[in-house]
Amino acid sequence: MGRRREREALSALVDTVRAGESRALVVTGESGVGKTALLDWLVAETSGVRIVRATGVQAEMDLPFAALHQLLAPMLDRLNRPPRLSSCGIVGRPGGAIMHAAGRASVTS
Repeated sequence: MGRRREREALSALVDTVRAGESRALVVTGESGVGKTALLDWLVAETSGVRIVRATGVQAEMDLPFAALHQLLAPMLDRLNRPPRLSSCGIVGRPGGAIMHAAGRASVTS
């Protein structure tokens, strides 16, 4: 896979999150340019952090916070634990994949 600069930026984001800092990165581009493939690469290459994904769906366009619900619903059973807000990063693209990396467990949805 090409896109060395983009992969380096994603790797740096994960390294920063592992170091306990927060970061956010938005991945945008036209349909078919490889945004999802780039994020799939990140999931495959990353360990030691939790990765959660959500995909934008046209039918949910008018539903407020639909993507946020997709991201957080799988973690509702963890509400009794305090969040590690200082170690999170969000990677995504409008209308597409959104990823959140936090903590130390490796979980992919």
